[in-house]
This record gives sequence, structure tokens and C-alpha cells, in this order.
Amino acid sequence: MKANSRKIQLLIAVILLIFSFCIFYILHGRLKSNYFASEEMNLKWLEEANRQNEAKSLAHRLEIMKNEKMEIEEHFVKNSDLVPFLNAIEGLGPRSGVRIETTSVNLSSDKLGLVVELKMDGSFESIYKFITLLENSPYELKFLAFDIFQEESEKSGWHSTVKIRLISFIKD
Repeated sequence: MKANSRKIQLLIAVILLIFSFCIFYILHGRLKSNYFASEEMNLKWLEEANRQNEAKSLAHRLEIMKNEKMEIEEHFVKNSDLVPFLNAIEGLGPRSGVRIETTSVNLSSDKLGLVVELKMDGSFESIYKFITLLENSPYELKFLAFDIFQEESEKSGWHSTVKIRLISFIKD
């Protein structure tokens, strides 16, 4: 009986061992499938994160391009934008301390540019500052004539006439 009970205990131990291996194999399979599912979800998450970063980068590039486009468009003056251009030039007068007057605005002889003639009154330094501001304006200008003089009767005031050609002019 003792031998029989040992055989039964051995048989139960073997059955429990086989049962444990089966449970281990099943759980290992589920763990493995969960690991692969987790890796697949992680890859999808990384792809989505990359897409979002690319979208943000593209939006940032578009914003930069929009600003550059505005700077380029600001450089050129169209017929419809002539008044803001003249206001911008005349707005430089008070910044430099010059009294400015636009005497004529005409198309150039080749019809590719705009010729503007300005008359200024002020000190020599303020006229010089105005010319410097005019040169540094966002418009492409060519100075056709520049005359600065001081009348004998007025020792403190200088007068100047400037004729400029707006090269960055687009005729509609």
C-alpha cells in the first residue's frame, strides 16, 4: 500500500507538474501577445507624435513664410498703395525734424518707376538724417537729384530738393 500511495503521489505530482507547465505556457503566450500589442501601440503612438511634430513644424514654417511674404510685399508699391508709400515718406520728416512737402509724383519716362520730388526745410543735420532714413526705408529707391542750400538771408535754415525714383513700383 505504501508503494501504491507513493505511485499515486508521484502520479499526482506529475499531473500537477504537467498542469503547471500548461498554465505557464498559456500565460507565457498571453504575455507575449500583450508585449507585441504593446510594442505595436507604442510604434503607432510614436508615428502619431512624429506627425504632430511635423504639423507643428509646418505651421511654424508657414508663419515664417507669411512674415517673409509681408516683408517682400512691403518692398513693392502698387498704384493702389501709392498713398501709404507717400505717407511713409512724409512720416519720416517729423522723425528727423524736417518740414517736408511733396511737390510732384510722376511715372518715369520708361514707365517702370515712379519719380517723386520732395522739398525740405530744416537744419543741415535734420536733412541729413531724413536722407539717411529715406535710404534705409524698405523701398528700393534711386536718387536722381539732390540739392541742398542755405540762403544768405536765413543763416539757421537749410533748404533741399530731392528727386527720387521708386524702383520697386508695380504698375497695375
